Amino acid sequence: MTRSLLFALALTLIAGPARGYTVPEIWIESNALETGGYTDGEGVRLHLQGMLMQTIERAFPCVSMLSRDDARTILEFVRQRERLGYSGLNPGAQEIDLGGLGGAAQARFFILAHVNGAGKTAEMTVNFYDRRFKKNNISLRRTATGPGDAAFGPIQEMVEELVREMAYLEICPYTGPVTITVNSSRKKDEVSEYAVSCNALDGMFKRRQQEDFNVVQQWRLHRSGNPDVSGEMTATIHDVREDREENSCYSCTSGRKGGRTNTKTTTIKAEVNGLSNRSRVPGEQENHDATVRLSFARNGSYTISVNGSSQAANYRGKIQETTEGTCDLVNTTVELKENDVLPLIQYNRSLPLTVPKTTFPGTPFDKRLTGKQEIPLHDPLTGEDATITLEFDLHRK
Repeated sequence: MTRSLLFALALTLIAGPARGYTVPEIWIESNALETGGYTDGEGVRLHLQGMLMQTIERAFPCVSMLSRDDARTILEFVRQRERLGYSGLNPGAQEIDLGGLGGAAQARFFILAHVNGAGKTAEMTVNFYDRRFKKNNISLRRTATGPGDAAFGPIQEMVEELVREMAYLEICPYTGPVTITVNSSRKKDEVSEYAVSCNALDGMFKRRQQEDFNVVQQWRLHRSGNPDVSGEMTATIHDVREDREENSCYSCTSGRKGGRTNTKTTTIKAEVNGLSNRSRVPGEQENHDATVRLSFARNGSYTISVNGSSQAANYRGKIQETTEGTCDLVNTTVELKENDVLPLIQYNRSLPLTVPKTTFPGTPFDKRLTGKQEIPLHDPLTGEDATITLEFDLHRK
């Protein structure tokens, strides 16, 4: 291999093409060990590797697979072409061939297959590794006694078991629309009062504080990978607070005392448009600030959960104050800009979305997952009630 080819290969394997979550890649490697007169190890290895690649590609058509044997073939082809000067005639062709190796270097999944032949017995093992989550790793083992073709049945059985286990990892992502509507509200009504007296008369001081807070959110998402989504969201926020004081013995600025009722109404409104994109990777369409996750159980059911975050809301508001009584009458309206509103609110400028794990019937062998459910929620700390309506229609290859 020439210096230029070595450099191109090293650069490709180190850097590799930019990849998103959506297309899973699998690197497969196999080897054989022959001892005690066993001579069919290489043939069994090739059959095991071929069955793995054929069965996995048929079960999961979205995957991109590459074996070490494929890599050797690519490198030998590039080497021969470089010797003939072909790469100089077609600039960039060499990099295209090596690009597949760069993708394999970044593969999420690895399959290591091993054949150990001793005497008349072959022991075959397959280890599946997930670089993200070790809990997803799978180890399988079979043995066969006799000539090489005696291993073909156990190999098929082991490969089919591997494919069944891989299905629970959602190798090929379910994609499609996911729609969430969130209606949340909070109401407050607090009254305090005590006796007062003035001008030789008994009276009362009464204060009533009310709040009516409402948010409507619409999340129109499209699941494009595992767990990535794209899409949009809109929301409206409407918060009205009224503080009313009735004082039978209000101290006027003139010094006398008399009845007075003061009402202060604060109205806050906001609109939200768009998903947060703080975590978006340049050049990718997926939005990692919003995710839809699926988890399959072994009892014929699965759970779906959704998380997301919006762009910052644009707030505005006003404060209206009116009085009735014998003195110090007020009738004003003050418009509030966003900087005036922010100290008054107790919620985030960006709206978070959390749809808890919700269970539906289905298995990872289904080509389509669909469902709709209303989820009531209550926050005991804030007193806020919410109803989440979740609807989805997902398909996979």
